[in-house]
Amino acid sequence: MIELFIPKAKFLFNNQYDLVDHEGNLVYRHRSSFFQTKRSLLNIHNEVIMNSKTVFGFKQKHVITQNNELIAEVYSKSTWGGIIVPQKELDVRVKGYWRFTVLRNEEEVLSITRSKQKKYSYVVSVKEDQIDFLIMLMFTIIVMSEDSFVS
Repeated sequence: MIELFIPKAKFLFNNQYDLVDHEGNLVYRHRSSFFQTKRSLLNIHNEVIMNSKTVFGFKQKHVITQNNELIAEVYSKSTWGGIIVPQKELDVRVKGYWRFTVLRNEEEVLSITRSKQKKYSYVVSVKEDQIDFLIMLMFTIIVMSEDSFVS
């Protein structure tokens, strides 16, 4: 597991979050549209790695894509019933929209917790295999959880 950090939020018009390493170097940047229907994960060169978008229908669903190819669908069983990622066989345990754990076969592959360091809001611990997907999944879960708490 490696640790990345989300710095304290700054007021931005474009809904952007940065993930930095121990030295404060940018590792990933997450951007979303004003209405959060589309989100992008960018690397340090500002190149889009993955996208996630909201698909409206009978049940709200989010799709994660890479190079326009479907990587995973993410949806909730019910408003408070948990989040399902069928293609990746992941178990998501949400404790709040900025606190949750993602497990694969009972092994923790991602967790997000409050940081004890004053300059960071959250610590993201993530398993190195499929790190891009797991980080994009993290931001998708945050958006889904925010929607659940608002509605």
